[in-house]
Formats: sequence, C-alpha cells, structure tokens
Amino acid sequence: APALQAYKIKTIRDDSTLYLKASLGAKQAEWVALTSSNWKHYIVVARGHYNKHKKVTGIRRATLSRISEAAHAIDGYLLEHTDVQVGPIARTYWETSHARQPDGTEPSLPANATFRQMQHLDSMRANHPDTTTSTELKTITVQLNGSSDLQLTLNVQELRAVLGLPSHNLMAEGVFASFEQPREPSEDKSDRDHMSD
Repeated sequence: APALQAYKIKTIRDDSTLYLKASLGAKQAEWVALTSSNWKHYIVVARGHYNKHKKVTGIRRATLSRISEAAHAIDGYLLEHTDVQVGPIARTYWETSHARQPDGTEPSLPANATFRQMQHLDSMRANHPDTTTSTELKTITVQLNGSSDLQLTLNVQELRAVLGLPSHNLMAEGVFASFEQPREPSEDKSDRDHMSD
C-alpha cells in the first residue's frame, strides 16, 4: 500500500503542560500554562467565563410556571393602569408572550398586530350573547329506518356540541349573514354548448 509507505510517524510533544484559555476571545497562542501556583486562580476565571456564557438573555420557553408568574405581573400592571381593558383572549396571548421574555422584564401593553387581533376577537365575543346557558329546545321531524314521521324535541346546544359545531348560529352572523340564495331563472333556456352530450 503506497499510502502507508508515505505515512510518517507522528511526533509526540515532550511538553506535557496543561493550557487554559484565559479569556473568551483568546487565541491559542494566548493560552496560559497551568502551574501548581496559578491553577486555582485560572480555574475560578474559567468558571466565571463559563457562567457568563451560559446566561440566557434571549427569549425563553413559556412554561406553565413562567406563564403563572407573567399572569401575576400583568395583574399588577392592570391594577396600576385602570384605563387598560384586556379581554380573556388578548390576556392569554399577553401572558404567553410575556412569559417568553427574560427574567425581570416589566410587563408592558403589547403594541403588535397579533395583540390587536386578539383584542378584536374579544370585542366580537363580547357582542355575542352567551348562548351556552340557554336551553333552547327545537322540535324536528325525522324518519328512522323507513318509519313514519317522528317528532323529536332536541336541545340545540347539546346537538351542536355532539356535532362539533360552534355554539352560535353561523348563518345569522359573520360571513354568511349577508348571503342570499341565487334566484332561479324565469325561463329554462336551452344549452346549445352541451346539446351533443
């Protein structure tokens, strides 16, 4: 094997001294040799550099305990600023986003688009009456297995919950509120494009 013939034996350094990186940005030529008189001092220095390096100053995880702490901080903020009104959706978003901030960050009212959207959702939710407490019963006509018509009285809220529908009428509000059924044409016109079909 010609590659093995070209291989040279590695030389082993006679210097068995341990070296330590004295500062975070030190080049290899600036490393300090540890001796019996200076090793304790440089170990303390190295530990200090390690602790500086490990400090997290950026965004943190929004854990349950951090969200709870953020909720208490936001409570204090809202007690001081009585003119600020925040609904439950916006409040949840605020708690979660504040929980991600570094420790010691004072709460401040978010000014981003997401928070404004949450406030809008809270205002829309406040405009709709809470229909979950009403027991609205409706009677419908059904046929089971070809039987004659049966009159069933159902709790509308329970039926919506079973079917996975929201607790409000989709047709009475929102996008479908202004929907109008297309009118039928007054006369039936022949379709010449598809006469051969």
